[in-house]
Amino acid sequence: TIEQATARFQPLARACTQLFFTLETLGQVHFLYQYSLPYFLGILTDVLRATHTTTTKPRLDDIAHRLFTHIARRVSKGMLQQDKLMFGLRLAHIYVELFDGLPSEAEMDVFYHRSMLAPTTTLPALAIPTDTADRLARLASPSSPFAAALAAHVELNQPEWEAFLTHPAPELHVPAALWGDAKSAFRDLCLVSTTRPDRLPFAAEKYIYHVFNDPSFPWRGDVEFRIQVEQETDSSRGILLCSTSGFDASGRVDELADALHKKLSSVAMGSAEGFDAADKALNTAIKHGHWLLLRNVHLCPSWLVTVEKKLYSVRESAHKEFRLFLTSEIHPHLPVNLVRLCDVFVFEPPSGVKASMQRSLEDVPADRINQSPTERGRLFLVLAWFHAIVQERLRYVPIGWSKAYEFSQSDFKGACDVVDYWVDSVGGDRRAHISPDAIPWTAIKVILKESLYGGRVDNTYDQQLMDTLLDNVFNAHTYEANYPLVHPSNQDADDGVVIPSGKTKDQFTAWIASLPNSNPPSWLGLPSSVETMLVINQGHRTLRHLQLLQDGLDSVADDIDENGDATTTLFAGGGAAAAAWIQALHRKVTTWLAQLPRSSAILVKTDDATAFANPVYRCLHREVELANKLLANITSLLEYIDGVCSNALKPTSAVRDAMRSLHQDQLPSDWRTSYAIPPHILLHEWLADFSKRVAQLRHLMSLPLADVLSQGIWIGGLFAPEAFITATRQVFSLDLHCALDELELVASVHNEANHDSGGGFNVSGVHIQGIQWTQSGGFAATDALESPLDTLYLSWRVALDDVPTLRKLPVYLNAQRLVMLFEVAVDVPPSTLLSDHIWAERAVALTAWKL
Repeated sequence: TIEQATARFQPLARACTQLFFTLETLGQVHFLYQYSLPYFLGILTDVLRATHTTTTKPRLDDIAHRLFTHIARRVSKGMLQQDKLMFGLRLAHIYVELFDGLPSEAEMDVFYHRSMLAPTTTLPALAIPTDTADRLARLASPSSPFAAALAAHVELNQPEWEAFLTHPAPELHVPAALWGDAKSAFRDLCLVSTTRPDRLPFAAEKYIYHVFNDPSFPWRGDVEFRIQVEQETDSSRGILLCSTSGFDASGRVDELADALHKKLSSVAMGSAEGFDAADKALNTAIKHGHWLLLRNVHLCPSWLVTVEKKLYSVRESAHKEFRLFLTSEIHPHLPVNLVRLCDVFVFEPPSGVKASMQRSLEDVPADRINQSPTERGRLFLVLAWFHAIVQERLRYVPIGWSKAYEFSQSDFKGACDVVDYWVDSVGGDRRAHISPDAIPWTAIKVILKESLYGGRVDNTYDQQLMDTLLDNVFNAHTYEANYPLVHPSNQDADDGVVIPSGKTKDQFTAWIASLPNSNPPSWLGLPSSVETMLVINQGHRTLRHLQLLQDGLDSVADDIDENGDATTTLFAGGGAAAAAWIQALHRKVTTWLAQLPRSSAILVKTDDATAFANPVYRCLHREVELANKLLANITSLLEYIDGVCSNALKPTSAVRDAMRSLHQDQLPSDWRTSYAIPPHILLHEWLADFSKRVAQLRHLMSLPLADVLSQGIWIGGLFAPEAFITATRQVFSLDLHCALDELELVASVHNEANHDSGGGFNVSGVHIQGIQWTQSGGFAATDALESPLDTLYLSWRVALDDVPTLRKLPVYLNAQRLVMLFEVAVDVPPSTLLSDHIWAERAVALTAWKL
């Protein structure tokens, strides 16, 4: 019957709907991801035409697999590398729902790290890192959906679990017979991503291939330019080639036109003359079926509206052989409608010092490098090395640099001009050789660090790093034989890099080609652990963006009508029939209310005029007022939502918005702006942290004022840590009888048992990044990204000039380094083996707060 036939196709139709709205939502992830309904229907039509299986069930399976494969290949080629895994996972979730059904809400909470699991279960002591053991205990807690399977299995298979959790590739060694059902692949993914977040991308890749049962599933979106242009494009759509700054993809079009014997016209955009030439060439190409290449269209985004209208108007009448190619940098001002009318290809240059140096020297003619004096060539080489180090460190923000500065090839080209100018200024253009000591090194470095590269830097410690990187290579010693660009890790290691002895561009190019394609972080002066940080951050970003593509919040919008009357839609026939997401949110709200201090127990403040004369007390009083206000706001909103979930209250528009945020484990906007927090903090993390802050304020306000500083304080747990430091400065300025600007803050990590309390106080919760400190060894290099300091002793002292053992360090709010709280001077004993350049290259800093 018609009803039966329709029923068979309904799951596939639902999957198609989810696919299309996934493509629609991709624009929230990146402005370049714009897809129209005709684009999706075109792919679907191609799939249906190419499917020849006649039996209903195999035909539906074949259509589904072909559709997902085509979507993956054609969409992923136009995505940034960092977003392809996210899109592959989204396709896998839709595919799983089509055939097997989605995992439970509780399992999805674990996968997205939305769960408030507490490590209440005691597991056997395993030989694994402490943080890994804590994550495993959370998964095995009674409130976890995995508790029943995990606790018993760990107890019986301790050696297997130790091997799994410490293996370099744990996703390939998940303990056997752990789950025993059809959804074991997703639970494996949850297990690995939770206990070993550094392996999430690799576990997700394994999961994608498992879901589609196809090791060649094209989620990576590899570009096969010729095949894709010939088979997947037509005259009604443009072909947009996007690339990062300094990378030109137009050469691919030139090569393809030659290979296919197509007549290709090319116009460089960016000037008024280019507009007229482009209009004429476009009309001619449309009429005669030629290929047209418009280069660098990001230089004229407003004029591109003309191209968009022209392309739309001739979509039916254009010559079938006509193709319009546009090259552009990835630019947010590209017209959205034009992007929708184009098949997008994204080209990203390979990362690494080798690739960067190759790109840099390609832009410099051989005659310029080989020009006399002979010493000129090596200056271009060390400049290319310096440029590569500067750019590669951007991959490791905020450790490589505190923020993503926009260093580009234009900086390198300007630096080349600086090198030529100063070499010529000492007569280099008239002599075959000059002494390396005669090269004006200081002049070159000053211009590079103040006007070119350094002109983009606005952080004092980033500027120190810039100075250090310049000093490492711009000196006369680089002309010595076997000068080390990278020192070996130890005397017996061969992982160093020695500058070549060549003099010409060909010799330098050959040496660069001999370098490995990928380089360790030590080439950049960074510890090896930054690679782990990079992978973990990539995993977190993947999960955040994947949440945007899920249908969970769409169901919220569907359930609540536009008129704001949610009572009948959230509760079909009464509270017992509440939607699944409402029930889940109700359970979470109940838990949060139980964990937060009740409004009846809000902090009590004492209005004492004597106490208010003390700056520290006034600072803590402001902290208490903010805590009171925020706690009342949180409690009030959660209690109202609790009433809505119980069908006792009617939600307002603001409450509905808050419910959407809470359901996704995100903070409502007014909570987020109350004080400085990491941009991607989850709600359950924020609530737990807020409770700790309130507990500290309760404790501090219960102490006599004279004991507040002597007791010590978790400075990162204050809403305004810098205000507290300023208050202590005022207090000790009075005690020491000196002006505020005469004081400097000195930090010591030594045992302060013998310190008198005057002028100082202990702070806790501080971490040091880049190096470590131990009682026995003092400061030393380490591969760990950060190390905890049990207690840091801060003291205000009268500043002394030129104290050689004091080194200034920044104190950031947290590891994101978005907020610098203050600076401290640290006493570094002369016996410390760390050289000055290591402190700068490793971006040594203190952080006051860690979740």
